[in-house]
Amino acid sequence: MPSRSGSRGRRPRPAPEVAAPTAVQVSSSGSSEEGSDEEEEGSEGSGDGARSPGGSASKYKAAESEAEAEDPCLPSCPICMVVWTADGAHRVSCIPCGHVYGRHCLEMWLLQYGKKKAPCPQCGKRYTQNNIINLYVPEIVVPNNDLENQVLSLRERNEYLEKQQAKLLEEIKEHKNEFLVDGARVMGIDASSQIIFTSGRAHGVSAEHILTKVSMFHGHGMEKIHLPPGTKAIRDICVLPGGHVVFASLGRKLSIFSVATNNVVLQYDLPAPGWSCSGDYTTSSHIYAGLQNGMLLVFDIRQTSAPLHSSMGLSTHPVHTIHCAVDGSGSRKVFSASSIGPCVWDASENRPSLVSGMENQGVCISLACSSPSSDVLVASYRPRVELPDAIATSQASTPQSPAPTGSGKLGCHTLRRSSIPPPSNPFGQGTISAVVA
Repeated sequence: MPSRSGSRGRRPRPAPEVAAPTAVQVSSSGSSEEGSDEEEEGSEGSGDGARSPGGSASKYKAAESEAEAEDPCLPSCPICMVVWTADGAHRVSCIPCGHVYGRHCLEMWLLQYGKKKAPCPQCGKRYTQNNIINLYVPEIVVPNNDLENQVLSLRERNEYLEKQQAKLLEEIKEHKNEFLVDGARVMGIDASSQIIFTSGRAHGVSAEHILTKVSMFHGHGMEKIHLPPGTKAIRDICVLPGGHVVFASLGRKLSIFSVATNNVVLQYDLPAPGWSCSGDYTTSSHIYAGLQNGMLLVFDIRQTSAPLHSSMGLSTHPVHTIHCAVDGSGSRKVFSASSIGPCVWDASENRPSLVSGMENQGVCISLACSSPSSDVLVASYRPRVELPDAIATSQASTPQSPAPTGSGKLGCHTLRRSSIPPPSNPFGQGTISAVVA
């Protein structure tokens, strides 16, 4: 008789559901956020570490692919470069040397060597199946100093840019009142109105000569004033009282400019190109002009037809400087300078005379006077150019300056005070280069 137990069939037990491997959550240094675990269907082998060769491998790879897609920044196994999981076939595991891999990769590494021991893929230290240790880590923190390094780099760059900005602001502060004037040769300053007048040239093909008016007050800027036709290059500028400026030009013109209207209000024709001009401190209606042929002209702005006086100089060299001054007795004196030296013009005489103590110093290139007083005169000289023997014999009485040395020419400055005897030697000596008389 068959047993009762044999005739009754057993009800099969349902297979237990096993959680799929979950990707390990990762945070950068300083981060404490934890991501949500992903659940996948799969089965885990027996506790002795045995794995089915096909199903489990495909399942953990699918789970890891999904975890990798969710967060590409998760750390991966150094062998297969697949993201680690917290459990399952590819769970985080380590070997005695301390290196961390996925468990499946360590087991496959052993199988490839076909031995009970295999070397660590990184350091070469051998391990066995029993040496594989599962790591139970709900979260893996990977040291990452990239952000810190980036912050330090940005901080250094910010400091560098701040220094550059401070440097540029300082340059702007230094140059905010500077203006580039093309072709500027001479300049006059109106201290009462804080205005500078300079000669210049306009931009463009014509490049005509202009008068540039620069205000020293912030925000007023620079004005370029076109001159009447035929004026040509301005050779000298002098600011007169009452808001007027007089300038001499190479177009044989002596012009008076009104600061208020920005126009030339009066213009005199000269017999030769004008080289210098000056006002009179004793009377505001008189102006002086020095010409290229050595003449000195005196004009009265109340008389526009012709000059009041016309006098010839000691030579036909251009008169490059004129100063009007008053001596100790109150008499008016006019000082002029050409290449032969400084001259003084007396109202009672028609011809000038060389200033005592300042002759035979060389080629005079400039003259300064402590206007309106004539107590102090300073003249600058450069050596005379050596001439051929035929011409030099006619100038044997003229002492020659020392020969040029170095890259420049040895020149001198002579100081004359009216209250003391004229000095026998130059006040100072220096090197003057590229000077044209």
